[in-house]
Amino acid sequence: MIFLTLACSNEPNALNAIPHSSNPADLAVPTDSPEEPKVAPDLPSVNESEARVLTAASTRALPFRDKFVAVRPRERAGQRMTNRVEYQKHWAVCEILGRHERESDYCFVFEVHDDVVILDSAEEPSRAEFCQVKTRTAKKGEWTVTRLLKADDDEIDENESGLSILGKLFDNRQRFPDETIALTIVSNAPFKLDLRESVDPELDTIPASALSDDVRRKILQHLQDAFGSGIAEADLESFRFQHCTLSLKDAPRHTMGVLQDFLARRFAGRHLPVAAIYRTLISEINQRTAREQVPASFFELRRDHAISREEVERHLRDMSRSSDPTQDLEEIKRRLEQAGWSWRRVGAFKTAWRDYLIERTDPEHPLAQATRDWVAPVVERTLTENPDMDPAAIVDAVTAALAGVPGRPLSLRQEYCDAVILFEAAEFLGSAEVPAPNPPTTEEAA
Repeated sequence: MIFLTLACSNEPNALNAIPHSSNPADLAVPTDSPEEPKVAPDLPSVNESEARVLTAASTRALPFRDKFVAVRPRERAGQRMTNRVEYQKHWAVCEILGRHERESDYCFVFEVHDDVVILDSAEEPSRAEFCQVKTRTAKKGEWTVTRLLKADDDEIDENESGLSILGKLFDNRQRFPDETIALTIVSNAPFKLDLRESVDPELDTIPASALSDDVRRKILQHLQDAFGSGIAEADLESFRFQHCTLSLKDAPRHTMGVLQDFLARRFAGRHLPVAAIYRTLISEINQRTAREQVPASFFELRRDHAISREEVERHLRDMSRSSDPTQDLEEIKRRLEQAGWSWRRVGAFKTAWRDYLIERTDPEHPLAQATRDWVAPVVERTLTENPDMDPAAIVDAVTAALAGVPGRPLSLRQEYCDAVILFEAAEFLGSAEVPAPNPPTTEEAA
């Protein structure tokens, strides 16, 4: 059991292998390949205007993995909106989970060439989808073609202040004309673009082929003005406009809901530490997003800026090593009795545990969610400092710490608070348990 294993084992604490900190400096960067660094071929130093020429000519014969690193990324050192960066991370988690279910391979690259670049392979990529993630408040309204063709004001970029949102995205196609399969703008705000009459106006993702002739003419003229008359109408087909339903104000909770549904499909019938898995995925993305150094090789790109399908699968398997809440309850009950809790208090705790197990994911029970939001951060801080405490000590330590934390729900009973504290402690420590409940099946591994 979770608490028994942590208290009695002589092995190094398994929590050390799991990144709970949101500080990238505190987290080890996983290297999923033992290969020696593969350094890109030496290429002449180029300035920004020469980079497009280099892409189309000097690097055409290179494998895409080398070309992707050899071509210098467009300058992206400007100030960026914090809410957009956070939204981008949570959209990436949701997108990763979706692709993990339907694609045999993928590799997400962060903050190199664009916000997110999705490669079709982590080892020998040949295709890339370039994604820009934009947030927009309800006050600013929907995206129109006029707004998309204006200079991008989400970043302060001295080198390319004149490029529009579509212009910056299209510049990737100029750099990688043979490998670009999609140029995707993702936003929480809908796109108000004139479409062809035969197209469903409720599409979540609008392909360029669905745009009206008038909209296509405006975009084409804009790109020709920015990149030259050689841009043809066929070059527009890579564009996609994706309206993402991920909540702007509550992206973490929405993402955890998506993750919980994914885990329920993947590991049917097994209780998994959703919060711990969420923290791990977000921490991995935080590491990649925080890296500012431009990679010198594909090896460095993979190590410092990318997350592959293989890495995500490894995290899922590692963190699926969690115990059943019913078994946790019986072990915790025994340990509380040993610590001197009265039978009455233990009985009330057991009832509250079972209530919280049902109510914690039910929107019709706001007390459960409010209590979790108040308790969980304190539980995490407490157990990060001392993960080997027994259940009674956890309750005492967290209860004492909560005395100085505002936001206690008015109708919260102490036995319910005790149950939430120990349930969230089991959730937080769940991935540290040694035995795996069941090995993944062949179909799951595939």
